Amino acid sequence: MYDIRSVSRAMIIGNITIIEFKELPSGTAVLNFTVATNTKSKDDGDNIAMFHYISAWAKYGQTLHSLLTVGDLVLVDCSLSYRDRLLEGKKVRRIQLNCQKLIVLQKKKTDRIEVSNDILEAIGG
Repeated sequence: MYDIRSVSRAMIIGNITIIEFKELPSGTAVLNFTVATNTKSKDDGDNIAMFHYISAWAKYGQTLHSLLTVGDLVLVDCSLSYRDRLLEGKKVRRIQLNCQKLIVLQKKKTDRIEVSNDILEAIGG
C-alpha cells in the first residue's frame, strides 16, 4: 500500500499515437509510446490536444509492444520520476512517466472488407 502523503502517480486515458520499441546498449528493452488526450481551452472552449510520453521497461515493455496498436484507447497508471537534460545549454528537469499498469479499453477499429453476394457465389460461399 502507498503512503498517501508521498505518492507520485498519474492516470491517463487516451489514444496511443506513437509506439517505439528499442533495446538499450545494456540489453534492457524499452517501449516508448505517446498517449493523446484532449482538454477544453478556457478562452474559447476549443479542444486542445496534449501528448504524454510514457515508457515501459524490460519484459513488460516487450509484452506491451506485441499487444498495442496506434489508435488503441488505453488507461495507463504511471509512476513519476525526474530526469535532468541539457536543453540549449541549460540543465532542465523533465518528468518521466513510467508505465506500471496498462488496460486496453478499446482496440482500434480495423478496416472492414465488404464482400458482395456476387463474389461469395463466385467462390462457392
